[in-house]
Amino acid sequence: MGLAVAGLLTLLFLPRLLEERGNEDFLQRAAQDYVTVTSPGFSLAFHAEDPQALEAYFNQSGSLDFKTRVIDLRKPGYRLKGGTILKRGERVTAATLYEGPEGYILCHRFKGTLSLLPGGERMGNHWIYTRRNLSICFTQDEEVACCLITRIPRETFVRDLAAVFP
Repeated sequence: MGLAVAGLLTLLFLPRLLEERGNEDFLQRAAQDYVTVTSPGFSLAFHAEDPQALEAYFNQSGSLDFKTRVIDLRKPGYRLKGGTILKRGERVTAATLYEGPEGYILCHRFKGTLSLLPGGERMGNHWIYTRRNLSICFTQDEEVACCLITRIPRETFVRDLAAVFP
């Protein structure tokens, strides 16, 4: 009887535990990409200060299976540095790098949904997380998910987001 109860509990809770593990892995991969792209030795594939030029590069590259856009973060004081296409397994991401007075912001845009995210703080259409001194914001835009990630303190990051997405 004890083994049957243990087996039943395992069947009930194991999928949830594995899902939570997958959710955290999703955030960890975003953090790893931030560290990679902002490291001194990393070279962006396309350098641009004009969001429309970078957007055209991404959409005409033939590497993405979705149409993307590049967010204009000039209003809160961030300069577009450029972007690159990252491939991680089956996922292809349009990665855009911005630099501001308090540091870098990396924007990931990829085809998919945010269903794998763990519970976070919801602010309008955004989910906000803090992991290992990183501030992370996820947003769903039709079939494309967007992840903004930075070392900028959470309060400043949220304030800057509010200036771009009122």
